[in-house]
This record gives sequence, C-alpha cells and structure tokens, in this order.
Amino acid sequence: MKASAAAALIKRIGPPNVVYTSRYGQLYDDNVEGTDGQQGTYLRWTWAGAGVVVVPTDGQRLYLWPMYRYPIGAQSLEFPRGAGEADESPADTAARELAEETGFTPVKTSVLGALHADTGLIADRISIVLAHIDATQPGPSRLEATEAIAGPAIALTVNGVAELIRDGGVTCALTIAAFYHAIPHLGDTT
Repeated sequence: MKASAAAALIKRIGPPNVVYTSRYGQLYDDNVEGTDGQQGTYLRWTWAGAGVVVVPTDGQRLYLWPMYRYPIGAQSLEFPRGAGEADESPADTAARELAEETGFTPVKTSVLGALHADTGLIADRISIVLAHIDATQPGPSRLEATEAIAGPAIALTVNGVAELIRDGGVTCALTIAAFYHAIPHLGDTT
C-alpha cells in the first residue's frame, strides 16, 4: 500500500519555527494542534538538498562499508549515502557521493524509487539509486570531516547481505530498506 496525502490531523499554529539552520538543512520546532484541540510542539528536519542512498553492485555482489557514526558512537555497516547539491539529479548525487566516500565511479546508475528515513522527524524523501561499479577500479576517496569510513568494503551476495541483516550485523534502516527495495532489480546475485 502506498502512502497517500490525507487530511492533516496535526496542524501547525502560526508560522514555521526555525530553531537551527546550516548548509545541510533546517530544524523546526513548530507549534501544533491535534484534532482534539491539544497544543504542543513538533520537531522536524528538512534537508537543503535531496538525499540518496546508493546500492553499489558489480553484478554479482553488493558492497557495504563500515562507517563510524558519531550519533551512535559506533561503527555501522552501510551503503553510501548523502545529500544533493542544488539542481543535482539523484543519479548525479549518487555518483558523486559514491566517489567521495568510496573512490568508486559508477559505470551505470538507476533510480529505483524513494523512501522516508524517519517519517516522525525528517520531511524529505531519499532516492534509492542502484550503482553498477567496476570493483577492480577504485579511486581515492575524498571524505568530508563528518565522514569516517572505518575499513574496507565488504562484498556480499544478496543472500549474504540478507543473512547479515537477519543476524543484526546491519542496523542502518536506510541500508536495510534500500537493500530490500533493490532486490528485484539485481538479477541473479544470490
């Protein structure tokens, strides 16, 4: 079942209340009212650029990287992801983010669809992009200050990734959702 627009059950009272702005986006703490008339505040984030999660494949295996994630204070095995620049397409964003984070340049990209990372906090959709790579041709990565890849890529078959998710080795919701969304587009990579 696809999400659809519905009558607003929670309505903003007054103008949006921006509490933080950076080059990445804006954080709001809006005054709101529910259907029963109760008032409160609702925290939400909007990204400045469209987001992507990239599913890298060489046609046989999928590639994940151990990323150190500051908010959780731990490593997380993930697909690359990031935010787009102004007027950058999801495919172009995916190619740029993949190259920046991993050194790989995609041979071909396909936008598979979109997802919401956290419907209770983040307003924007994130595109899922399948990126076919030549795994024998990595280049140098160009990480930003807030990115920390904690080790080399892990190459797994679809079954290998599914097993890793089942066993709790992948907990990143974006990676899990993108993986399951990509399965029908992967061909025989079991």
